[in-house]
Amino acid sequence: MNLKKAKIVAYCMTIFIGISIIIPSKIFSSELSPSQTMWEFMSLGQYKKALTFINKKISANPDSAELYVARGALYAHLKKDINSMRDQNKALEILEKSSNQSDSIYKSNALHNRAALFLRMGKKREAERDYKDSIGAYPKNSGSFLELGKLLLNEKKYAEAKENLIKARELSEKQSGEKHLKEIESLMPIVEKGLSLKD
Repeated sequence: MNLKKAKIVAYCMTIFIGISIIIPSKIFSSELSPSQTMWEFMSLGQYKKALTFINKKISANPDSAELYVARGALYAHLKKDINSMRDQNKALEILEKSSNQSDSIYKSNALHNRAALFLRMGKKREAERDYKDSIGAYPKNSGSFLELGKLLLNEKKYAEAKENLIKARELSEKQSGEKHLKEIESLMPIVEKGLSLKD
């Protein structure tokens, strides 16, 4: 896959309801993984094709946490939150049985995605817990730091929000996360104002 195509897939993977999926390094190989192919269909607006494709892959690989995380993100984009939650939970169930260290990224993504779903349902405490667990599973997930920072800011927990937003900024600078950087910079003055009012 060429670099331009990889960037398009990467962009598509981060625009859906704030759910960001970390792209495995093999995206730069000549062959796409099943979840990357699904995202490519989505980037073209071919959601039914994406769902059919990923369903076939899950039928052939029912123990693949990566596929459940990806399909869950697709369901979230389609506003099928019950299906999305079920898939994120299934991925986490599979990952609980795994001793593979590289699975920590998928665990982080499943927790991040589930947190976004909890937020959509108004369950802030569960969302906060899952964002924190997502960071614990994979401490380089800048998206989880960002979303946790936003949640804490909304709860007027300014010091904690600032801490998470700073960490999100540090990681985004290393990962070329320009979209995150702009959002973080727009939030920092609100955090600083909140902190000054608390003093």
